[in-house]
Amino acid sequence: MRTKYHPSRKSFKPSREIIGFAFLVVLSILFSFIPLLKDGLINTYSNSAWFVRNFTLTTFEKVLYPWNEVSTGSFSSTTQNAEIQILEKENASLKSILGRKPANRSVLARVLVKPPQAPYDEIVVDVGSEEGILSGAQIFDDNGSLIGTVQSVSAHFSKAQLFSSPSAGTEAELLRVGSVLSLSGLGDGSFTVEVPRDFDIREGDVFVLPGLKSRPLASVEQIKSDPENSFKMVYLKGFFEPRTLTWVLIESRN
Repeated sequence: MRTKYHPSRKSFKPSREIIGFAFLVVLSILFSFIPLLKDGLINTYSNSAWFVRNFTLTTFEKVLYPWNEVSTGSFSSTTQNAEIQILEKENASLKSILGRKPANRSVLARVLVKPPQAPYDEIVVDVGSEEGILSGAQIFDDNGSLIGTVQSVSAHFSKAQLFSSPSAGTEAELLRVGSVLSLSGLGDGSFTVEVPRDFDIREGDVFVLPGLKSRPLASVEQIKSDPENSFKMVYLKGFFEPRTLTWVLIESRN
């Protein structure tokens, strides 16, 4: 019986040249990817490092310096807005005051000291003899109401006493009946006067400063009487508020 002959298969053995060529190809491919890998690793590291550094510094800054959260710009903006509002308010006030300026010569003055800083309803203003102010000059508020007189004067400052000063007595006319009474100052723009129990006076009555041009001074707020007393006390509130005085007009000789 004959059997077919099968020649044995020999395994393929690549030559050294082929192996060397393949090795060079692999190395070339690896070297071509290395810059990309290098850039990727560097970028990843840089971004991570920047994030960690920035987060750490920001956290410490917020803990150690919390006030830095408020920027200088916000302070500047707030200050500018406040200054603008002040200028607008002063501009409106000055226009209003000058529109009520008395017919006689007068000087616009800024009130530097007023109640409650100054006692006894006195004020200090920024004009004096150099601006033509004399002792005894009349003072008007921003509504044109006569409120007091100058007591002492220096070169550029004056001290004035308001009619409502506790040490002041002011002759005023009860407008409804024409009687003239001496009102005593109580301070803070208030007055009092004692009258006979049967004297005709009512709450709401107005007192004026008599003169060629009468000026309103105060109105009656309260009347207190005692059946056993032949007199009654009348309390009045002036038509000016010493605590809010900012600008005044003062008679001037110039």
